[in-house]
Amino acid sequence: MPESLNPRLLSFYLASLHELGGALARTPRKLDQNKPLRESLYRVLGTFAVGAGMILLWDEDEALLRAAAAKGLRAPAEGLPLKPALARALAAGRRPFHPHLLPGGLADAEPLFRELIGRRNIQLIVPLTSGHEFAGLLLLGPRVNGRPLSPLETDVLTEMAGVMALRITDARARRRLDRQLHETRRLNRELRRIYLETVRALASVIDGPEQDHRPGHSARVAALAAQIGRRLGLDRDRCEALYLAGLLHDVGKQIIDRDLLRKSGPLAPGERARVEEHAAAGYELISHLRFPWGDVAEIIRHHHERLDGTGYPDRLRGDELSIEARVLMMAEAFDSMASDQPWRPRLTIERIVEQIEANLGLQFEPRVVQALCDAVQDGLESPDGAAGEAAVFGAPGEPEFVPHLRASFDPALIHQMLGELRRRLNNPRLNRTARVIEIVEPAG
Repeated sequence: MPESLNPRLLSFYLASLHELGGALARTPRKLDQNKPLRESLYRVLGTFAVGAGMILLWDEDEALLRAAAAKGLRAPAEGLPLKPALARALAAGRRPFHPHLLPGGLADAEPLFRELIGRRNIQLIVPLTSGHEFAGLLLLGPRVNGRPLSPLETDVLTEMAGVMALRITDARARRRLDRQLHETRRLNRELRRIYLETVRALASVIDGPEQDHRPGHSARVAALAAQIGRRLGLDRDRCEALYLAGLLHDVGKQIIDRDLLRKSGPLAPGERARVEEHAAAGYELISHLRFPWGDVAEIIRHHHERLDGTGYPDRLRGDELSIEARVLMMAEAFDSMASDQPWRPRLTIERIVEQIEANLGLQFEPRVVQALCDAVQDGLESPDGAAGEAAVFGAPGEPEFVPHLRASFDPALIHQMLGELRRRLNNPRLNRTARVIEIVEPAG
C-alpha cells in the first residue's frame, strides 16, 4: 500500500496535528509563550523522529529573529537581524528547504543562514507562515533513522508549521490589539479629564458672578455627590454622572435675576416661584447635550424634589426619583446648610444634623444619609486615602468639600454629631414621620 494511503500512518499524523493544535491553544496573549512552543517543538520532533530542533520567532518591531524554544541545538544568545523584505520573501514560501539549497528569492538570506547554522547540524528550515504573515522559522536537525522526509511527511510537516504559525500570529495580533486598547483607554481617560476640567471651569463661572456668597458650591456638591454614590455601590460611570450633574446643577440660575438670588430677606411667593424655575431651566439648557455618562439632565431637573412629593418641578415622590437624584439633593442640601447664604450664616453642625434627622423619609433617604456620613467622615479622617477617588471625579487631591468643612467646623464635632446620626439611623425605633422642616434655602 502506498505510504500516502497508509491508514495507520495517516491516523498517526492526524493525531499529531490535533495534539499540536491543543498545545498551541494554550498560548497566552503575551509573547511569553515559550512553554507551549516548547511543547509544540517536542511534538514535531517526536512525530518525525528528529533529535534536535529550534523555533525562532520574528520580532517585527525590532526586525530580529529570537529563539523561543530549542532542544539539542544551541540557541543564539542574541537576536539575529532579519530585514522586513527578507521576512516577506520567507513568508511567500511555506515548504521546508535545506539551508544549503535555498529556494528562489532567498539568495539574500545566505549570510543569515550561514550565521544561523554555524556549528549547528541543521537539516531543514521550515518557514512559519500564516497567510502572508511571517511568524518565524522552525529549524530541524537530522532524523534519528537518517532517512529524508517522504513527500507525505513533508506535507504533514508543512501543515504542522502552518498550525504553529497561525497560533503565533494570532497571539501577536491579540498583543497588538491589547496595546491599542491600552492606548485607547489612556486617551479616553485623558479626554474625560479634559472634559471634566472644562465643565469645572464652567461651574466656577456659574458659582462666581451670580453666587459669590458661596464660592465653590458646585464643585463641593459634585465631589460630595460622587463620594456618596461610590459608597452606595454605584459604578464609576454613574458616579461620574453624579459629579457632572453636581457641577452643573445650578446652571439654570443663569436665567434668574442676580439681585433675586442675592436677596438677604425672605422671598415673596412670586419670587420663590421664579427661583424654583431654575431646576427645569437647567434641564432645558443641557437636555440636548449627549453626555458620556448617564442622564445628567434628568438628575439636574430633579435635585430639588422630595421623597414626600412636595418638591419641584415635577412633585415626584419615593421610587419615582432615581437614586442619583436622591444623592444630589442630599449633597446639595448638606453643602447649602454648611455654607453662608445671603439671608443667614451657615448652620451649626448640630443644627445640620437636626435638620437631616427631622427630614428622614420626607426629603432624605436613610441609606443616602448613611452614605453621606461615611463620605464626610472618611474624607476628614483620611484625605490622602480619598484623593485617588477624588481624582477620578474631578481635581487631584482631597475631595473639594473637605477643606470647606475643616475651615467651617471643628472636625471632632463633625465626627461626634455624624456618629450620633449614624447610630440613630441604625435604631429601628426611630420615628421617621417627624414634622417637615424647610431646609431648602429660599434661593433654591
